[in-house]
Parts: sequence; C-alpha cells; structure tokens
Amino acid sequence: MGVAAGEEAGSASSSTLHGGWPPVPADGWHAVVPMGEGALLLQWGGGLDRSQNQRIHRLARALRRPAPRGEAALGAVAGFDTLLVEFDPERLTADAVLSRVRWAAWATEPPAAPRRVEVPVCYGGALGPDLDALAHHVGLRPDTVVRLHANRPYQVYCLGFQAGFPYAGPLPDVLVMPRRDRPVARVPAGSVAVAGRQTGVYTRPGPGGWHVVGTTPVNLFDPTANPPTPYRPGDELWFRPVPPEEFAALAHGGRE
Repeated sequence: MGVAAGEEAGSASSSTLHGGWPPVPADGWHAVVPMGEGALLLQWGGGLDRSQNQRIHRLARALRRPAPRGEAALGAVAGFDTLLVEFDPERLTADAVLSRVRWAAWATEPPAAPRRVEVPVCYGGALGPDLDALAHHVGLRPDTVVRLHANRPYQVYCLGFQAGFPYAGPLPDVLVMPRRDRPVARVPAGSVAVAGRQTGVYTRPGPGGWHVVGTTPVNLFDPTANPPTPYRPGDELWFRPVPPEEFAALAHGGRE
C-alpha cells in the first residue's frame, strides 16, 4: 500500500519541520510506495522530463555516498521518474530513511555539464532493417530519417533491460513510432533502435521490440572495464552516420 501524496508531498516554501524532517522540495516526489521490508519507491510522474530525471539521478548519487561512521548505508536506483531507495530494515525504519532522503534532496549539488558520447552508426540495409518501415510510417525519405535521428543530443535517462542498454531521448516528434506489437526473438548486439520517443542501443544480442535503424560497430558494454559503459545517466548520446567502409574498419577497433 502506498503513502498518499498528501502525506508525503510538501512545499519548498514551507518553513515547518515535521518530526525533524525538512519539507519535500516543490519539485520532489508525490508518492512513496513500500517495496517489501527493505525498499521504498519514490514516484515523481511525468515520464520523459529531462530536468526532472537529472534531479532524480543527483539525489540517487547523494544517497549512495558513504554513510557517516555508525550510520547504515543506503542503496539508490534511479529510473525515468522514480527512485528506489534500498535499506537494511533491521537498522533503519522507513521513517528514518525518508528523513535522510528529504535532507539529501535539499543538499544535492548543482547539475554537472553532461558528457558528450559519440556513437558511430551505419544506417539502413542489413544493419538497419527497420529504417524503411520507419520512414514509411512517418512519411519521410530514409535519408531524411537518418539526418533527423543523427547528430543531435539524446539524454541518457537510465540504463536497463540488458546490461548497459541506454534509454535515451527524446526523439524528434516526427520520428515517433510505437514499439512492435510482437518482439523479435533476436536483435543483434550493437543495434541502434527507436520506439515511442526513445532511442537506444542493444549492447547484447537478445529479444527486442524496438525498430532497428542502424548498427554501431563499437562495443558499448565491457564488464571488465571500469566503468563498463562509456556513458552514464545524464550524459548525451550523439549518433554519427558512417559508411559501410568505415563501419568495417571500426568493427576491428572494438570499444571507442
């Protein structure tokens, strides 16, 4: 059962502390849902909101910092518009966790400039088998679709689905196409795909329901590297079109 929005939501202009808690910031979560005994799911709502997603990730980083001596550590996993806060229920109550989350929400650092991560992509043909279908769906030429998809920043909202898969966006409105009704059994690693207002890269072969418009020759997930991906949430992906000859040459170079 969730905590009602009125119980947890507050106003940044409020000067009253409730039980030693600062108020929830005006741009904070609107509900808290217990997820078992050792986790709370904070919900903002709003979907693909760039600035909101950045705030959620800043709060997650603040909560993951090493706890002062004697205090129990917290875990934090950020999504598009949610934050899962994990804790040891034998050492902390849910109220104590929410108190720490509120203090952290007021103390988070200002946003850092996003890093730009360039991803070379060979579009169309066997490497982008759904490019023509996307072009037909939106009523544009395939080369126009490539021009609109490439050479623009896409914020990485979160990583998930498979290791290192970047959920990024937003796509230009003109390129929006619903995901497949039925996923395909195997999408090759490196496939650059779109669905709804998002774009992403399959870092491993596996099933998928997005539309593949191209392929990158570089490996974007290396479990032996630190960090294992060249991007993190909050960074910007830029897709750079490359011809088949450059694709083949880069394919022998591995991860950029």
